[in-house]
Amino acid sequence: MLYDIIIGGLFGFGTYAAIGPLKDATKDKIALDERELHILTFGAMMLLAALLGPLIAGRMSPFWLVLGGLIGIFGERLYGWAVSLANGKSANAKADDIEDAVVETVDEAGKENP
Repeated sequence: MLYDIIIGGLFGFGTYAAIGPLKDATKDKIALDERELHILTFGAMMLLAALLGPLIAGRMSPFWLVLGGLIGIFGERLYGWAVSLANGKSANAKADDIEDAVVETVDEAGKENP
């Protein structure tokens, strides 16, 4: 089970590296938007993990493999979310900071040109 999650996580994280070559390979043959390309790449990486995983770890469970893949693809975001919760910040702290900066810029622009 642990090997399934690790292998899935590695292949899920590898999805980001595989998007470029897959995009180049399909650009003249199939019209794909960004979402479809990401889904196709993740599916291809999970298929590759399902084919190569048993060579590495023996018998594999598809559930744990896909769960590991999802953790691998969203791991950076999940880590950032966990850190922001540990620091007591909201999940939208970055968006709130940007909104505050825009409001300050608009206020400063209004003061300069009354």
